[in-house]
Amino acid sequence: MILFIQVSIIVLLLVGLQIVMATDRKLSINRNNNEPHGTRESQRRWQHAITGRALILVSYILPKDICIYALLVGMTIFYYLVYYQNNLFRQAFGPLLRPHEHERLPGAFYFLLGTAITTYCFPLTLARYGVECLALADPIAAWGGQAIQSPKINDSSSLAGSLACFIAASILGALYGLSYVQILAGAV
Repeated sequence: MILFIQVSIIVLLLVGLQIVMATDRKLSINRNNNEPHGTRESQRRWQHAITGRALILVSYILPKDICIYALLVGMTIFYYLVYYQNNLFRQAFGPLLRPHEHERLPGAFYFLLGTAITTYCFPLTLARYGVECLALADPIAAWGGQAIQSPKINDSSSLAGSLACFIAASILGALYGLSYVQILAGAV
């Protein structure tokens, strides 16, 4: 029963964090959606990084199987809100959503799904590293790609952004004390 209460409190705190980031006037972007594209994406990247770090911190508090259960609960809540309480979902998270995410599952759902699969499939240290790369190296790649002009690798990735991601993931791997092979696998 106490574990259920702990999981419930942590899920509520994480959801509350998302709502605060989406609705707080100091943190929030213009609700009318008429701000420059970079403002929305920058806020999404910060939210991405903070949420990933919060999930990693939770993995130090709760056992691995309970973390997976909590992620599945979070995914279920997202699914329910998107498909059964869409007005509430858009009201709470609308400022952080891309236009195509208003009527279907947002990237955050897949963030939780990837975190759950990674946590299930790998030892906790490697899972934390994978989530850390998703939480920090991915936004660093986007910022690096925007800040430094370089050739495009595909429609959404540049050489500079990819290099920034590789460097960030390598540094994170070294901080986690991983082997060169593990770092290379995570950075790629």
